[in-house]
Amino acid sequence: RPRTVATAAMVFAAVLAGFAFRETEPILPGWSSPAVVLLIAGVAAGLVRYWRRRLSADRERLAQFQRDQDEAMHRAVEEERARIAAELHDVVTHNVSVMVIQAGAARKVMDVAPQRSKEALLAVEAGGRAAMAELRHVMGLLAAPDAEQPDAL
Repeated sequence: RPRTVATAAMVFAAVLAGFAFRETEPILPGWSSPAVVLLIAGVAAGLVRYWRRRLSADRERLAQFQRDQDEAMHRAVEEERARIAAELHDVVTHNVSVMVIQAGAARKVMDVAPQRSKEALLAVEAGGRAAMAELRHVMGLLAAPDAEQPDAL
């Protein structure tokens, strides 16, 4: 449809130019004035069409670039989440393992060495507190809003 309108406008401009320049000297020697006007209009229409296509292609490339950037950012966030989860797992697993060993040792010496049992249970408590502190710290990092990307983590 736009091409039909443009063609009709060029023909109309050529007819108007023919009437307007009917009694005057040609703009270019050997060329009729309507032909020159039609040539200029055709070149202008071609340039407009070229620039519109180029602008459309540039917009599409920009949109694709933005989609790629968003995807890369999403991937980076997911990789960071996986890294944090693995680190959190390692810390908690280590602390819980130590607590289990110390609780088992406390159970074994409870009757024969109550003081050693008490020390082992205090170590279990300290390990549990350390694990909880580490969990709170990591969860605080995860909950802290990112200034550039509110839902980054």
